Amino acid sequence: TDIGRKDIIIGLSYLREHNPVPNWQTEDLEFTRCPAVCAPQTMMIQDEDLDYMEIPHLEDLATDSYTQLNGDT
Repeated sequence: TDIGRKDIIIGLSYLREHNPVPNWQTEDLEFTRCPAVCAPQTMMIQDEDLDYMEIPHLEDLATDSYTQLNGDT
């Protein structure tokens, strides 16, 4: 996220866990050594599984229709 030229304070425990690579010339941190828990989780879906899966639209996530669709009250 680009926060412009604002200062930010990053805790030592965070830096130890994520172990970023600092570039002092560009004032950037590169997170090339993050632990595996930071990597996004993915799963394989077979084409035949897509026939019965209902994936809601983002607009529906905050509406009553999404709640009713899933049987939540």
